[in-house]
Amino acid sequence: MIAEKADEAVDAIRTIMGSDVGGSGDTFREFYACPGPALCEFALYDTLHAMDYIRSHPAFYRYLNTQMFPYKIKFKFSGCPMDCATANSRADFALIGTWVGAPEVDQGLFRKMVEEGKINPKEIVDSCPSKAISWNEEKKELNIDGSKCLKAMNCIKKAFPAIRPGRNRKIALLVGAHIQGGHFGPKLARAVALLDSVEEIVPFATELINKYMELAPRRHRIGDMIIRRGFKVISEVADKTLPNKTRGGTPSSHLRISIGTNLTDDEREMYENWAKQVTSEYFGGGSGSR
Repeated sequence: MIAEKADEAVDAIRTIMGSDVGGSGDTFREFYACPGPALCEFALYDTLHAMDYIRSHPAFYRYLNTQMFPYKIKFKFSGCPMDCATANSRADFALIGTWVGAPEVDQGLFRKMVEEGKINPKEIVDSCPSKAISWNEEKKELNIDGSKCLKAMNCIKKAFPAIRPGRNRKIALLVGAHIQGGHFGPKLARAVALLDSVEEIVPFATELINKYMELAPRRHRIGDMIIRRGFKVISEVADKTLPNKTRGGTPSSHLRISIGTNLTDDEREMYENWAKQVTSEYFGGGSGSR
């Protein structure tokens, strides 16, 4: 097609066919998952299997080529709370691997890594955002209070494999995120429940999609529906389809998934210098530049 005719063709499709073109079709976007256990030692469930299971499930497959939703729907699958798939900020349905309680600590291996200078226990303690970690200098033991643990993964990243995710593994289900667009600005996902398997999301998601088609105006995402109708819509669907699952709302329910990463001071300085350099190149280096 001649490039100059592209806009004219789009206008014709919209006017004559009553349809639309481009990336905002009112259907499922391509499902997205981090590599999970295929590549990453931190993965807490099989993200690739989960993505394939949901995408090919009859409850969702029937919608793939039939535009019926008020707006687009995204599923994203992250294997751990580091959320490399950015599900917490971009997905209408986010499934993020997590665990209940404290991380698992191999005290012998941890002491050995400390003795070899590979890790500093003070840094491990200081990197915990909820102050759930303490170091017993006399016994040379690291203690983690599971009731305070927010699954930030800082200690695990610094001391793996001496510190690993806990064995009581779950999949956190969150809903309603999108980073741009929408009618009420960007939104992070809201915690719904802890699942034991990806199969458990099917009745919840199908019921919520039906509610979404019933209640949401055109071009509103699920997150917009939550703003307009309240989280009660989500709670009612969860009560009906996930009656026996741990529900979200508080840090102790282990559903607080943080976005982004916790940087070291050196990393923060590196990115700050990079940002100043880019600002200087584009806007000049004067003291009054913005």
